[in-house]
Amino acid sequence: MKILIYDNQLAYYELMKSNFQSGYEFSLYESESDKSIDIEYDMLMFFLYDELELLGFMKLYREDIPVVLGLSSMNKINDRRVEGNIYYLHLDKFKEEIIEDVKMLLEKIGKQ
Repeated sequence: MKILIYDNQLAYYELMKSNFQSGYEFSLYESESDKSIDIEYDMLMFFLYDELELLGFMKLYREDIPVVLGLSSMNKINDRRVEGNIYYLHLDKFKEEIIEDVKMLLEKIGKQ
């Protein structure tokens, strides 16, 4: 599965690459270059740090592929919430919990 990752601080990109090697090909979205948009991908993982990055999300969002949207401060959002093709990932957790949540999401999305 080819996964495009938007992560301006690279921490979650590195976390995904180091914990999910088998069967996953991760590419990092580079905001300075629109060449990243031309990359073929089966899934988008978007890690949002501030509201300005929502413009990047709108640029990359496609209705035909699943999106994992990583957010902090999700206390008002249910942990396993799904809206259409968007799966929410709660980032205010320990690293091991985030890895486990991503594992479950990848399995769920991979079965669709």
